[in-house]
Amino acid sequence: MNNSNDFDALYWYIKKANIQVNNYDKTIIYNAIENPKLKLFNNPLCIQRYYPDYKRLSDSGFCVSPVLPSNYLFDFAIIIASKHKEDNLLTLAKICMRLNENGMIIIVSKNEIGGKSLVKYAYQLFGLGEIEGKHHCTIFKTFKNNENLKKEVLKQYLNYGKQKYIDGYLTLPGVFSEGKIDIGSKLFIEIISGIELIGDIADFGAGWGYLSGELLKLKKGISSITLIEADYYSLELAKQVIKDPLAKFVWGDVIINDIKNKYDNIITNPPFHYGSFTDTNIGIQFITSAYRALKYGKSLYLVANKKLPYENSVKTLFGNVKLLADKDGYKVLKAVK
Repeated sequence: MNNSNDFDALYWYIKKANIQVNNYDKTIIYNAIENPKLKLFNNPLCIQRYYPDYKRLSDSGFCVSPVLPSNYLFDFAIIIASKHKEDNLLTLAKICMRLNENGMIIIVSKNEIGGKSLVKYAYQLFGLGEIEGKHHCTIFKTFKNNENLKKEVLKQYLNYGKQKYIDGYLTLPGVFSEGKIDIGSKLFIEIISGIELIGDIADFGAGWGYLSGELLKLKKGISSITLIEADYYSLELAKQVIKDPLAKFVWGDVIINDIKNKYDNIITNPPFHYGSFTDTNIGIQFITSAYRALKYGKSLYLVANKKLPYENSVKTLFGNVKLLADKDGYKVLKAVK
């Protein structure tokens, strides 16, 4: 998640408000990214569900977890907001449940993703707080006080953590395509069901498992299917639904993982967002990683919005490319290494 502006705003506010961060023994930072200024805090616990940022934090020596550990209490909490409203409100509620009485909370949110609105929701929960603005972000600071805390609002925000079923698959607020199966994925399965995929298969950017789950229903000649997903929450949802012994689950990043000549087929509906930013280079990097990971003579099957510049990248790298479908604004491509 690219949140450099958020951290600039955070450090500006800490200095302006003269907050002595080292006075807090237990600090938690949601959606943290690797940053030298994190060392200003007293051994913070960083929460980061997105694997590339998780790994950078871990490699830099920070204590990091993809989820809030059970029964963990703290006296200082920082939230770097995501672009997902319901996910942010659920995070607020979780922190509220674990924050000690009189503990401090600071929320930093980019204005472009609804920072000012999020502050209003936070105020509704805690009943009091201070608001500042800097670096195109809105900053909210408050202290937990059970007398001011709105219990009904807390209950409402916690409800956002309920998992939802969509055609037999589980979703949560904040994961890709949380409300429905996206059109591209449906088209992909429609096309792929008429093709016999055999051997060891990888699903790059597997999300909550729709492509792999549907492919496993076909069985055919599949030896194994490895779901590789960078978002911890999404992969955990997939694990709850896909119980086939042929399925393997990897929380990781296909871009930085050095996989070579391993798979007989790779399927992917590549992402094109990094945090709140659109970045088509992610999909191009997926394609490059798939090329390395495939055995020679084996195939990549890709679905993507036809407006995204992936087709030329596939042709440049693979050479041997076939258009399998062009429908409803999406294309399905087959490329042979």
